[in-house]
Amino acid sequence: MNTNKQGLKPTLSSRLSQKAARQKQSNRDVKGLATHPDTDNNMINYDNQSFVSVTPVNNKLTKSFYEQPCISLAKSLLGKILVRKLESGEILCGRIVEAECYLGTVDKASHSYGQKN
Repeated sequence: MNTNKQGLKPTLSSRLSQKAARQKQSNRDVKGLATHPDTDNNMINYDNQSFVSVTPVNNKLTKSFYEQPCISLAKSLLGKILVRKLESGEILCGRIVEAECYLGTVDKASHSYGQKN
């Protein structure tokens, strides 16, 4: 169990403050990732957790990664980093923070609900 200097368990407020401090430091490290040559850097909100610092590596997900049930695939995609290299050479990165999954013709939320395969 994590405790503070007084031997007490940290409060939610102190844990959130520590998390915010870590994010602020992380944001200092990524201030170039979300920029565009025509964008005023002062207008970009770097507190957005969707932008992250990444080390350039080729860790593409394989075809077999996607060959899993819809619900587990959606859960597996959460937290993954989406990277796109533009024609200009600029690299955009963002963390997947939300995913939706539909179970096809039997799922009332799906556009294909009630249709034949």
